[in-house]
Amino acid sequence: MKHLSDEQLVFHHYQVSDDGHSVEAHLAGCEACRARYQALQDVLSAIPVTPVPERSADYGRQVWQRLQPRLDECVVPFWRRLFERPSLPSLPRWWLAPAMTALVLAAFLVGLFWSRSRAQDTLASRLRQELRQELVADFQSALNRSQERSSNALAALEARLANDSKAEARQLVQALHDMLGRARAEDRQMLLAMFRNWEEDNAAAYVTLRQDLEELASLTDKEMRRARSILVELAAQTPPPDPPFRINK
Repeated sequence: MKHLSDEQLVFHHYQVSDDGHSVEAHLAGCEACRARYQALQDVLSAIPVTPVPERSADYGRQVWQRLQPRLDECVVPFWRRLFERPSLPSLPRWWLAPAMTALVLAAFLVGLFWSRSRAQDTLASRLRQELRQELVADFQSALNRSQERSSNALAALEARLANDSKAEARQLVQALHDMLGRARAEDRQMLLAMFRNWEEDNAAAYVTLRQDLEELASLTDKEMRRARSILVELAAQTPPPDPPFRINK
């Protein structure tokens, strides 16, 4: 919904609006515009209205009589206007005193504000310089204090290290000795376990090898006797073989 403007509300208040019926209809249906119109009525009703005085019937003739002498003075022939130098409109003499007073007052105010501005700029520049110097001094003092605290802390740390170096060295040596002892014990246990495993494995292998050798020896003895008897039988039954080559005569 398009609300009414302030101009439309003012015209409706003074009953000079062209579309009064539509404004009334909108105010009847729009609560926001109705509240604005009520507030505008409260403001306008507080403003005193000066009644317009009634004019007499010959008011126009009186105004013309006052203007007629000035119009006659301004009437200049056309041929004189062609040769006259254009001039500025004449002003009454009474305006010179207020104009001069206004110029003097304006010059005084300009000088006052200018000098005050110059003084404020000078004061601001001096304050900035002093503030910068104070900040530099505070920063330098804070830096010196920080360096002093750092030096003191470093000296205390060096003294503590010097006092505790022997005890810490003993502790480190003892810890290293304990660690090496534990490592040697672990290595010894591991080597003993490996040796026992190797001994058990070798003993089993030795027994197995001995059994295999004994069995092989018994088998070899039997086979050798059998092979010898077979060779004897073959030698008795088989004639001697021919030589590998013959000599032709």
